[in-house]
Amino acid sequence: MTYRITLKSGPRLLIIVAILVLLPVTAVTVFFVFGVLAGLLALAIAAYLEFQLTRFLRLQLASHVTVDESGAHCVTSTGEVIDFTWEDITHAGVCTATNRHRTAFLYDEERDKLVAIPDSFSHLDEFIAEVQKFVTLGSYKLRPDESVRAMLRGMIVDKESADDEDEDDDDEQENHDDQRKGRN
Repeated sequence: MTYRITLKSGPRLLIIVAILVLLPVTAVTVFFVFGVLAGLLALAIAAYLEFQLTRFLRLQLASHVTVDESGAHCVTSTGEVIDFTWEDITHAGVCTATNRHRTAFLYDEERDKLVAIPDSFSHLDEFIAEVQKFVTLGSYKLRPDESVRAMLRGMIVDKESADDEDEDDDDEQENHDDQRKGRN
C-alpha cells in the first residue's frame, strides 16, 4: 500500500495554500495603495515566494512510501528515492515527541539512510501495522527538540561503545589467560 501526505492528513499544509492565495492579493493591494514602484516590488517578492512555496508544497505532496513483501520504496520530500529491503533495515520504530506527534522511521545503518514518516502521512497506524509484519518496531520517546536522527545517533553510539567495551573485556580476559598459561 502507498502512504502519503494529503491536505486532509496534513492540515498544516492548508496554511501554505492560504498563503499562496493571499500573496498575489496582497501584492495587488500594495500596487493600488502605495503606487506602481512599491506594487511592482511587492509583485516580484510575491512571485518569488509563490514559486518557492509551490515547489515546497508539490514536493511534500509527492513524497510517499510504498510497502510490499520485498521492502519499502520511499520518495522523500526532497525528491530522493530510497529503497529498503526488509533485510536492509537495521533500526525501525515509532517515536513519540513531547507534543504527542508520532513519527515512524526506517533506518539502514550500512548505507546511513533514514526515512521518517510523520503523523501527517495518511493512515500512519496502517503503515505501522503493515511494517510490523516484516520487521520489529521499537517504541521511543523523543526529548524536547530532539529529532529522530539525533535519537538514532545516540542509540548507535551507545551500542558501539558497549560493543567496544565488550571487546576490551574479551582482550583483557585473553591477556589474563595467556599470563596464567605462561606461569604454569
